[in-house]
Amino acid sequence: MTPDSEFYKEIKKLDKEIIISGLSSLLLYPENHRHTIYIENLLKILLTLDFDGEVEFDYDNFKEWVNSLWAKRLGHKQLEDPVNTCFVENVRLRNDEYLVLTGVTQGGSFYVQSLMSLIFLTDNQLIRKFAVKLFENLKLILTISDTVLKRVNINRLTESRTIDIENIYFPDWERFEENRKCLIIDSNELNKICGTVNSKSNDINRYVTQNEDLRLKRSVSDYSHPILFKPFIATDSKYIFVLPTSTLDAIRYQILSKMNKIKILSKKKKLKVTFRQILYYNYREHCRNLLEYYFLFLKVRKKPLQDLPKLTLKLPIIEDLYEFDTNNKMIYSIMVFDDFKNFNHDNPFIKGDSYPELNSKIGKRIRDVIRLLEKQYKTEIVICHLISPMGRNMIAGVETKDMENLYWLIPFEEFSVLAKARKFDIFDIIRYLPWRFELSQEIKLLSTSFLDEFGFYYGNDFSLYFSDSKIKGEVIFPINEGNELRVLTKRLNDIHLVDLSEGTIPVIRKETDEEGRIPIFVKNPDDRVIMRFLSSIEAFDYPFWVDTYETSDEIINDVMWLFIEFSEMFAYWVWQFSDVLGRLIIQKDFSQVLLTFNFENPKKWLVPNEGSDHPKDLSVNIYKEKIFLRIVVSIPFYFKKLFMETNNIAERKIMSDLLRGITKFFDSTLDYEKDFERIIPLGFKKKIHFFQPSDFKIQNESLVTFYRIKRGDIEYYLQNLAEKIDRKTDSIIEIESKEEKGEILNEIVDFYYKLLQNKLQRFDKEYLLEFLISQYEVNIWNMTLNSRTLASQVECFFGIESMVNELLSNNSIQNNTSVSIRILIEIISAMSINGEEEISIVEYLELLAICHHIVNWGLISDYNHLAVFDETISILPSGRIGTLKGGMSKFNQFLTAKFTEDVYKSFDQTPTSFSYSDLLNNYNGFEVDYESAIVSEFGVNREIISNFIMLLYSKAIEKENSVISIPKTEFIIDFSESLELNSEQTIKLINLFSLSLREKYEIPPDGFDTYDIWPWIYNRRLSYIRRPIIQYQIDEELHLMWGARNSFSSLEQLNSLIIMARYKTTDSSAEMESFIAKIRNIKGKYFENVVFEWIENNYSLNRNLKNIPIAPSELFHCDEDLGDIDILSIDHDTNVIYVIECKNINMGRSPREISNEIDRFIGTDEEGDSWIQKHSKRMDWLEENFDTISSRFNLSDEPILRSVIVISEEILSGFLREFSFPFMSFSTLKRKTLNFNIP
Repeated sequence: MTPDSEFYKEIKKLDKEIIISGLSSLLLYPENHRHTIYIENLLKILLTLDFDGEVEFDYDNFKEWVNSLWAKRLGHKQLEDPVNTCFVENVRLRNDEYLVLTGVTQGGSFYVQSLMSLIFLTDNQLIRKFAVKLFENLKLILTISDTVLKRVNINRLTESRTIDIENIYFPDWERFEENRKCLIIDSNELNKICGTVNSKSNDINRYVTQNEDLRLKRSVSDYSHPILFKPFIATDSKYIFVLPTSTLDAIRYQILSKMNKIKILSKKKKLKVTFRQILYYNYREHCRNLLEYYFLFLKVRKKPLQDLPKLTLKLPIIEDLYEFDTNNKMIYSIMVFDDFKNFNHDNPFIKGDSYPELNSKIGKRIRDVIRLLEKQYKTEIVICHLISPMGRNMIAGVETKDMENLYWLIPFEEFSVLAKARKFDIFDIIRYLPWRFELSQEIKLLSTSFLDEFGFYYGNDFSLYFSDSKIKGEVIFPINEGNELRVLTKRLNDIHLVDLSEGTIPVIRKETDEEGRIPIFVKNPDDRVIMRFLSSIEAFDYPFWVDTYETSDEIINDVMWLFIEFSEMFAYWVWQFSDVLGRLIIQKDFSQVLLTFNFENPKKWLVPNEGSDHPKDLSVNIYKEKIFLRIVVSIPFYFKKLFMETNNIAERKIMSDLLRGITKFFDSTLDYEKDFERIIPLGFKKKIHFFQPSDFKIQNESLVTFYRIKRGDIEYYLQNLAEKIDRKTDSIIEIESKEEKGEILNEIVDFYYKLLQNKLQRFDKEYLLEFLISQYEVNIWNMTLNSRTLASQVECFFGIESMVNELLSNNSIQNNTSVSIRILIEIISAMSINGEEEISIVEYLELLAICHHIVNWGLISDYNHLAVFDETISILPSGRIGTLKGGMSKFNQFLTAKFTEDVYKSFDQTPTSFSYSDLLNNYNGFEVDYESAIVSEFGVNREIISNFIMLLYSKAIEKENSVISIPKTEFIIDFSESLELNSEQTIKLINLFSLSLREKYEIPPDGFDTYDIWPWIYNRRLSYIRRPIIQYQIDEELHLMWGARNSFSSLEQLNSLIIMARYKTTDSSAEMESFIAKIRNIKGKYFENVVFEWIENNYSLNRNLKNIPIAPSELFHCDEDLGDIDILSIDHDTNVIYVIECKNINMGRSPREISNEIDRFIGTDEEGDSWIQKHSKRMDWLEENFDTISSRFNLSDEPILRSVIVISEEILSGFLREFSFPFMSFSTLKRKTLNFNIP
């Protein structure tokens, strides 16, 4: 539609100022972020018109006009694409910051901010001279942008909001008119702004597009249109900010124009050079430093540059070599810069003429480097081809020929987003690149950016799987996926300036706050200012800082952890008490608050057994220092003992003394006691955890870097599975027969197992075992720490629901990793492996994924065999094999309930589970029977076993990675001597707690059966959990290897299995079987008592009785013995009788246990003896004998019976089957009412 059309003839009759400012104001709404290009192009057309202002403006007509044009898209289909930038960003200029709309500026503020940081923060004297000339120039437009955006209530955290792409968002008339006027700057306001930035009013003219330029006929998609880099127009002594979305383009244009115009005399070369050349070389080094920093985020290390071949061509590039794995896997990084040699003032954002030639030269350079590096390192080299444009289109890629599967083309700004998102590491990228390449060989992949592609991959659970059906032709990656990552990264990396002393410093949101909810910021590591533990709490009307008072680098470096933890603790509690502190601290004669802390004898705080029993008070000193109110907190060593308590008594004491000191200083009468108890009640709400020396698994020594299983690897190894088991199909085939499903599932497990065997043969067995055991040691440490701090995380950050969601999101990865490592160790210990290679991290992560599939498909196979789940298996044309989520989908419902139970248990003081002390209190002769059972079962007593395990622990924990290996003969001599055992006893213990080589992993050794080896089965005798020692052979000599924490865990596991009555074997001793049976009976009675006491203490019922028999010769007479009613509770007010059956059960963890669990509850036939059937008979008797019940309990009317089965913990069975009576876990009962509303 051209400006000559009837539509524009009508528009021309309106007032220009209203139309232009009104349309421009639509750019100020996050809802229109996706429509930026359309609005900008419409403005380009309207600016060519001569308006006469004869007709009065009608807002409804205006909306109709704009939307009618939107429907036609101005003939440009690309207008439907989203804008790939955040809506608003914070730009720093020296010691100030300004809000700008990013619009369609390539890379948002990233490149402009990088260039500005270089210009205005550099030590280079020549660049500083250039900065002086540029400073006031840029400050003017930034101040105008910041002023306008703040007037319309946009702040640095305002985010895009996606709405239907068919709609342009319009506010109500009042808001429209108010925001429209914000874009109009009259001479008075301009003079005020110029006064604040030390500019002249006519300085704005460099940002004003002249009328003669506006009238030139141009294409609406002309990116050289002057309004894009001169975003103001002048009208009637006013200025309209037509394109607030082009602020960054305008800044960039000013920088580039000046850097090409100004020339200086180079002292070295005795000739004049432009600032463009000086800035270009400095900007390259600035980007190189940033790149190294970002690669560290991705777990990549830089290597020396001398490994690269000499550069013979003069190219606008920087090259680096990075190492990212344990066996010299390399990334060759080449960043290509826009050096602006062909910068055109009239057409600034077109690409230079030399790029096709440059493209060819860079392609040759990449190929030469890769050939040399592959020859030198004997490995594949990943190519990271980064592009650093300054707003112009640059190279789209180079011809790499046979290297596409490892070729990674990405703009530098997108790379920064990926690195700072904190969601990925290099191994996620390494999985993605070859997968994308393989897919691109089959179908055409279309996307707007790398970030859109990877954003889809991330959002699709790290998978490039598009559809269940065979994809043909082309696939367009969903748009806007990259922008979702940008928004996430911006939220996590919320950088802004805060006043400190006489200036400002940039701070960034703490990286532990992934949701951006907590206003605690730390010094931005990008900045050169060194502030070690400085935190800013953004919850006051003035800057509030937390820092250490300690000045000794030697002390701080020795106890770095201590200072970091306490800095975080004080910052957290200042935020929590911000309302109270805001009322206590009266701002007078100071503009900032600085809370600092120090320790008495800081080095002693980290000595495990050190502690003081001599109480000593906290010291709080407050005084004014220049512009600061300084609060100095000195923490005595005695407080370490308080911090070792499981509750928050130490932090309560610190905050109480701190508030008391501030109250005294300000002579305040504020009563904050109620707030204090609300904010920090005595309990688990604590930030710092000092664990007892007896917490063996959580000791912080000797931890290696931990690598969790990658979802991308799991998904990758599902690709073409049907073809790999010879079941390729061109149409969807659904398998419903139990026998055929079993056959397919067995084939799948066999495929993955053989794949694993083949991959393992390359590696050195000893190295592999040590690597895996050290990983499992960290896994135990992580899981123990998470368990011990779960209540604190809930209280401090999450709340119940959020914590459950967090566990649902992350716990599966942790558990999958744990199980996969364990299985790898078990399989490797049983296999003969004679390879010589050391495993890389990439290969290790692949092994974890394969093990995950062995377990996952093995579980599905057993569930199918035992008819626990009725899953339909589908073979898909895409080559994948999937299951229709029937019973398996209910597993997520169970997990939600289970995690909710775990969270409540973490801070619930009421006993809910059976423990060693409960047995001591309820089992006469427990210790004697326990000892007898152990000796009869294992041939050695409990003390010997315990001492043996603790010696294993103590010897391994001293090693660098908590793993130790010694020859078996040396082990026997050493342990026999240390434990005062004979060699036969030591050998017996080794055999009891070790895994060793056997003929085949899948064939159990003598005395064991298949249930002892299959990794998806719980409570296996040949599990690494039970047997922490690995026997393996080097040459002709046997060696033993073990890890510290798993050794201790094995003792815990054995004791737990016995105490919880889960221990079982096919050939257990009579003493052990008798002992387990006694425990099982005691557990049941114990649980009945716990539930009974809870109901007695927490419900206002008239009567509660327990263990009421229904049998011959009993008060509730029945000719048949129907067993006991566990608990019967009566509510006379409602005439309701609650009949409660209590079952203290061990949750089924494997398919067989779950199947048995279902049988125990439901039974296999109508006349069976299941728990439900027994309970049903008792309920039938009660319903048939209302007269007896009413008489016995003095009920006036016929009672209402309500029944429930209370179980000791959440179980999967209850989610898989419909039970005839309601049932709930004890944890759920305590959170809900007894009125079940079920008759």
